[in-house]
Amino acid sequence: MAYCSSSFLTYFVLILFFVLLNCSQGVNTPAAAPTIDDDPVNKLPSAYFVLIPILVVFAFFLFFITGVILSSVRHRRRQHPAIELPPVMAAVNPLQRLHLGPQLQNPQAHTRSPQPGSQTPASRHLEQAQHRAFGPDTPVVPAARFRLDNLGPQPGSKKKAKRKGRGIAAGQGNSCGFGMRGQKSRSGPGVRKGFEGGQMPLYRRLPKLRRSLEVIN
Repeated sequence: MAYCSSSFLTYFVLILFFVLLNCSQGVNTPAAAPTIDDDPVNKLPSAYFVLIPILVVFAFFLFFITGVILSSVRHRRRQHPAIELPPVMAAVNPLQRLHLGPQLQNPQAHTRSPQPGSQTPASRHLEQAQHRAFGPDTPVVPAARFRLDNLGPQPGSKKKAKRKGRGIAAGQGNSCGFGMRGQKSRSGPGVRKGFEGGQMPLYRRLPKLRRSLEVIN
């Protein structure tokens, strides 16, 4: 963007220079006999001749200020480079860095081989988990910049809770007066599609599509 602004100022100065040349040529040309209609036109080149040098000086001033700002920004970037994270820290979620703590600074200190008979099953399980996390088989990820726009939970880790409607049964809790167990309760998989219940459902009331067979014996 800085290069675009400097080039824009350069083009602006060139355009003003050509306009200045054209106006100076218009001033040097001999004017015709003065008339009432030509009075405003004859005044324009002289006004341009006074205004354009002021615009040129202002453009050069803006160009100088832009150069000073760019040089200061480059000098500041050289003095304070961006913080680069180690590969192990780049592979970990920024929220997990708060809980891991010093393990990220010295991961090799947590990959020591366990001594036989000196660890409990819980500590052995923790040691194996740390070895898998910081071991030599960990894929090397290039160092990433620590930005504020990538702070957040992992995709899919947070889900919107399912809302259970209560209807007009206000003040009756989660079951809404239907109870916690039984056929008419709110729990369970529910009733399948097409279920009627009772002793005579539709598939028993309809006549069967069967053909009559002759008695052989």
